[in-house]
Amino acid sequence: MFLAWWMLPLGSFDVTGWAGTLGQGNYFVIMTGRSCLSGRLPCRSMFPFRLQQIISGGQTGVDRAALDVAIYLQIPHGGWCPRGRLAEDGPIDSLYQLRETVESDYAVRTERNVLDSTGTLILYYQGLSGGTKLTSQLATRYRRPKLNVDLTEPLSPERVLDWLVKEQITTLNVAGPRESSVRGIGRLAEEYLLQVLTHPLAASRLGLTDESNGAVSPASQEAECDGA
Repeated sequence: MFLAWWMLPLGSFDVTGWAGTLGQGNYFVIMTGRSCLSGRLPCRSMFPFRLQQIISGGQTGVDRAALDVAIYLQIPHGGWCPRGRLAEDGPIDSLYQLRETVESDYAVRTERNVLDSTGTLILYYQGLSGGTKLTSQLATRYRRPKLNVDLTEPLSPERVLDWLVKEQITTLNVAGPRESSVRGIGRLAEEYLLQVLTHPLAASRLGLTDESNGAVSPASQEAECDGA
């Protein structure tokens, strides 16, 4: 008994992610030692999906919030940062498992994170500018899935979950303003990401565990330390 796949497109098709994730309109044929099954593949819906990693550039603000939430929820994290682990508050702590680019230019790591992810979630406040705008432009240039969320009027967590599942985002790049450009953006981003990733539907839809229920969030831990 053997199992093999033949993908028979009607015209062009785009393979994104691991084998078997096809653009809408393709056919599949399953050949086994005794039988042949064929039919139309609904877009991105027949294969297991799990959010496997959250990445960012490690800057203060949104980047750092994404890494803190990943650590808190025990989701593997990573990403590229500039040479010297450069950030506006000094070298990025070794707690964050980031790789350094050869260059110290922020734009280089921004591009690498867009390319190394399967989709980018951009969290911003009122408008895109600087590196946040560049991230959006790069995602468009490379035709990578992206979702822009204005935290002044954020999308519902369900909408973000729908996007993650529809686009089959296994490695999520999270980007947005640094703390010095929008005061308090880190806390806003952290709270929003927690709403999305601890939503009652998140565990089943994203393949996440529910091990962190009842734990203290990163922002709450920081507040407790400040008040000690």
